[in-house]
Amino acid sequence: MSNDINLLKGGKANRLRQEKLLRFLQRGSIISLAAVVVCSMLFFFLNTKSPAISLREEEKAVISKMTAHQKSAVKLLLIEGRTRDILTILEKRSVLDNMVKNISELVPEGVRVDSLQIDRKNFSMIVRSSSLMSLDTLLNRAVLLTENKKIAKVTMEGLSMDKNRGFYILSFSGDFP
Repeated sequence: MSNDINLLKGGKANRLRQEKLLRFLQRGSIISLAAVVVCSMLFFFLNTKSPAISLREEEKAVISKMTAHQKSAVKLLLIEGRTRDILTILEKRSVLDNMVKNISELVPEGVRVDSLQIDRKNFSMIVRSSSLMSLDTLLNRAVLLTENKKIAKVTMEGLSMDKNRGFYILSFSGDFP
């Protein structure tokens, strides 16, 4: 019978229930806070002791080494390309040097070269002289070079005279073998 009778007023019973609930919630929040602190410390220690950091450092070191090697590889490739280009220029130059030498053998004294164009396969030349004999010597030398197979073919394109200045202009072209 005494169990069924509530001797406390309704306000006090509610307050006691609220205080019990408050204490329960305080204890729960303290336990939750402690659990969060412990978990945070545990994750921190696991993170600092894990091999992931050392792997990241190794990765950075390897990447920096690769970058350095890539730079040197690029430099070596550039040098190799330039060397190849220089070698091809030198090979062409020796051929052109021989061509210029052969053509310069044509020009006797008293003949002035106004224009000279040289390709791999042919050349054209404009010369002037005050004497037709000098131009005749030049053409005879060109014929000799064709016989010696230094020049494949010679074609005289024109012969003109500048009366005001007193000289002859000869234009001719030729092919290399």
